[in-house]
Amino acid sequence: MSNNNQLVVFKVADHDYALPILETREIIRLVQITPLPNMPAYLKGVINLRGRIVPVVDLRLKLGLQAKEMNCEAKIIVVDHNNRYVGLIVDKVSGVGYFNEDEFESLSDDLENRDEAVSGIVRKENALWLLLKTGAVCNLELDHDEEVSGAT
Repeated sequence: MSNNNQLVVFKVADHDYALPILETREIIRLVQITPLPNMPAYLKGVINLRGRIVPVVDLRLKLGLQAKEMNCEAKIIVVDHNNRYVGLIVDKVSGVGYFNEDEFESLSDDLENRDEAVSGIVRKENALWLLLKTGAVCNLELDHDEEVSGAT
């Protein structure tokens, strides 16, 4: 099977999400994150990953979901988008998943206009995987309406 059809599958708020494996660099345990002042609430701060400073996004908050206390299953998925590493905090990594073209469905135009983060849905026998757009979840630019938090 082609790498283009391989995904890293993970859970956020009891829902299955996925990212292309080709854009995933590594998965690490939750480590101490250094907060940055005056950033949006979803941008938790930065980590030092073998000498590289990597911003870390709480995917729950980035997707507009309710915050949750992190537990031992939480992981950071480090992705590479346009040669920029970003860490994404997820509740649990399920593993690597594969899909056939007939299992993938793009969002209809009206849904895609409303949800910039999801590119489509992979239909599996017992699950739906929401395929995320790496560029959208890695976008760290502030919208003028974005809620900003101080360092805690």
